[in-house]
Amino acid sequence: MGRSRRAIALGESIHVTQEMPLVRQRFVRYLHRTQGIRLLALEGSLIDAWTAQEHVYANGVSGSAVAELFTREALFGLWQTAPMEAVIAEALQPQSGAPAIYLTSFDLQPGMARAYGGSAEKSLGAFLASVQALDPSVSDQKVGEWTKILSPSLECKSSQTVTQALSELERWLDDSAAIAVGARRPARHVAALQLVPTMLRYRLQQCSDWLAANKSMKVYQQSRDALNAKLALALLGHFPKMILWAHHSHLHYNSLGESIPSMGQHLHSALGDQLYTIGVFALDGAAMDTSEADAAQGLAVVTALAAKPLPDDARFSVERALAGLSTSDFFIDLKSAPVAWGQPGFSRLEISGRMHTALSHDFDGAIFPHQVHGTPLNFLPRWLNVAIGSAGWILQHAILASLIALLLVAGLGLAIFRLLRRLRQKQPQK
Repeated sequence: MGRSRRAIALGESIHVTQEMPLVRQRFVRYLHRTQGIRLLALEGSLIDAWTAQEHVYANGVSGSAVAELFTREALFGLWQTAPMEAVIAEALQPQSGAPAIYLTSFDLQPGMARAYGGSAEKSLGAFLASVQALDPSVSDQKVGEWTKILSPSLECKSSQTVTQALSELERWLDDSAAIAVGARRPARHVAALQLVPTMLRYRLQQCSDWLAANKSMKVYQQSRDALNAKLALALLGHFPKMILWAHHSHLHYNSLGESIPSMGQHLHSALGDQLYTIGVFALDGAAMDTSEADAAQGLAVVTALAAKPLPDDARFSVERALAGLSTSDFFIDLKSAPVAWGQPGFSRLEISGRMHTALSHDFDGAIFPHQVHGTPLNFLPRWLNVAIGSAGWILQHAILASLIALLLVAGLGLAIFRLLRRLRQKQPQK
């Protein structure tokens, strides 16, 4: 990957697996220890990540407690898993004399963390309260006023002008708040704080674009990825190097031009060879279908959250080609790959979705675990995870489950038949 790279992007084709976070954790560890990269920027929200990082500093927690706190307050629901907690716990601990990694986000969508349930008002309120705890020079009334004015626009529910409130907030964050935070926290925490107004302006721009386009989802995604790329570049203005952690749909270079312009496409255009993007692909195994999980309601949640078998047919030409290279899991540097690896094909997008992909043009490297497995969401009650796991086993072993069900039905029928026969035998003869 080389020390000349300023940004290393680590992707995933599937959001919820055991293996994909852990194989990338090894790369984070390597880059942290050998190349001095101290910044990991994830999907989520920059202000949610700042609040979570501040609570880590303020509470002095470590190990599993710090991982649980950070994942709840900074990451969206689908990343509330044991493998992701392991990544976070290690990142927040000093390693072999190197300081802990600073965790942030390149994402401009406030309230994405599970703690806030998509509410920009809760997200902004928690952020302002965290800053105010370090710099109480701003009154509760003013904090409440900013939250009330800014939140509807940050949730894309209003297009009213919020310039004055945002300017007042920026002056506070750049002046007395920055001084107060700098007196008690590392300089990188101050740098992230001072990027918050930029993030908020980008979010307001995204909402404006979306509302002007009659709430077109295509426009929402186009604007989001373009502005997320600008926020990532702004992070590089404060930090010498960084690691990006996101889904392939955000990080791929879109060399074929078949998808909306991705964040990766914008970053590649701006950074060139200073960016190195690694995708993680898998052909076999099982995982949650996140699109189904997002739409599920009521009892359907049980089967929606269950791990389902990954289809491995010819529709997924990229994964099938990678599977043919080795019977072991591997990493490959695509910079020196044969020309054939740049031919158009399709790669997996979650379970059954596909993305137009020219592998060696859309990624610089690839990690290939041959098989992946589902992993429970750690905020669900134990009984529900047991039910989901049972549903997943049935879905992954459909034939065996059907045979067992037939045997149970046959056994039940035989038991009923024998019971009825005994009852008839006990009846008095006429």
